[in-house]
Amino acid sequence: MKFLKYSLLIISVLFLLITTTVSAFLTSSNTISDEQIIGEVVVDVEAYYQRGQERLDIDLESAEDGVIELNISDPSQLTHFNNLRVNIKIYSSVLTYFRVQVVEQFTLTYITGNQKTVVAIAKEGFAKFNYQEDFQDNRIQDGYFYYMEKVKRVAENEPTVIEFIGQLPAEDYHPIYENKYTLRIGFVIDAVQYLNGPQMNWGLANPPWGGEW
Repeated sequence: MKFLKYSLLIISVLFLLITTTVSAFLTSSNTISDEQIIGEVVVDVEAYYQRGQERLDIDLESAEDGVIELNISDPSQLTHFNNLRVNIKIYSSVLTYFRVQVVEQFTLTYITGNQKTVVAIAKEGFAKFNYQEDFQDNRIQDGYFYYMEKVKRVAENEPTVIEFIGQLPAEDYHPIYENKYTLRIGFVIDAVQYLNGPQMNWGLANPPWGGEW
């Protein structure tokens, strides 16, 4: 019985100490003088097919896992590899750095009876999209393309639009494969506020292209 009383007494003292500590923290009147810029960092991907004046938007939200399945067998189709275009839309209210990861998978589809099977095929190198020169290709090092300027939206209701994958020159058109082959791609966007964002979130003291952030 004495043991129980002592235990209750110890618990009461600990509770009192914790309560006192929390109260002291909540009632502290210290102020922080360090000023930081607070704003929204919002970046999105816009993908579509375009051939001349003909355009077809790609709904990435409705696509399975956000993955685009590219036709690499019939260049006469608008949805062929050669016609893919990708823009990055910046809605950030503060200056922003961003990087893009392009996930590629070459696939083979075959049908056995009523069973459809899709398998991943190993393929060396990267697909030859027409990536724009404003991006630093750092895929060998960490898998990302880095946009080399800090950017923000044009206005509250108007994003800055940056071309990422542009029109492919005819001499670089994709090789023609049998229709059982496709190329699946997806995009991962990683955006941070320019002020200490790359250092704190990406662990990069300096940009991959040299110099300072």
